[in-house]
Amino acid sequence: VGMEFWARWAHRALWHSSLWHMHESHHKPREGPFELNDVFAIVNAVPAIALLSYGFFHKGLVPGLCFGAGLGITVFGMAYMFVH
Repeated sequence: VGMEFWARWAHRALWHSSLWHMHESHHKPREGPFELNDVFAIVNAVPAIALLSYGFFHKGLVPGLCFGAGLGITVFGMAYMFVH
């Protein structure tokens, strides 16, 4: 649920303003398997992997919350890829 708020804010405040030069490729016909907008998936994957790793290799409440957050980012990204 938190990712939906982040994605809505980032899409409006970042991707359609200061990062438009990268995101614009998403609004044009694709030429090849990748577009510059795909960089955003990598940017979101880095904290997801870090949170999942920390949560997996440590015990306690905070690591558990980190794992859950990383899992949420990952599931949101997968849903975005298949739905959007």
